[in-house]
Amino acid sequence: MEKYWKKNPAMTGEVLVTFKGQPLITTDMLEEEKYRILESDDLYAQTIYHMPLKRWLRDMLEHMIRNKIVDEYTTEHNIKLTGDEISYYDMLTGGRPQVSDAQAKAFYDEQISKGTVYNDTFEEVKERLKAKIRIKIRSEGLEKILSALMKEYEVVVNEDYFKDDDYVC
Repeated sequence: MEKYWKKNPAMTGEVLVTFKGQPLITTDMLEEEKYRILESDDLYAQTIYHMPLKRWLRDMLEHMIRNKIVDEYTTEHNIKLTGDEISYYDMLTGGRPQVSDAQAKAFYDEQISKGTVYNDTFEEVKERLKAKIRIKIRSEGLEKILSALMKEYEVVVNEDYFKDDDYVC
């Protein structure tokens, strides 16, 4: 993954994100990344053609911020990424959340009590249910971790820049 914050040492443009009190990402850096993405994938560019520009840029900025947080955290804690990590959660916590058969069974029973109909027995859907629970744990856990790290690293986003919206192209 390219290091956005190391690419543009001149820091031209309006500051969008500060990190530990220092400018991290500017409008020029975000624009450069936008064009890099749009030029690298024609199908993706067509897909987002009708999407509000500032919403897309804000999502892209969020991804850039998360990359910086993960980079900073892994550097500070001397964590060597192996390439086997499949999510930010895995990188920040050191592994996949474990889900027991009992947790999967409780989830299965809860879904049935809500009216969900399974055409398969619990044993047949157990692994799929565990994967679904694992995704939920990751998502909730990741948001808590990143929120805490954003505070710790004093990440500030200039939200005023994203108020007015237009379309991508």
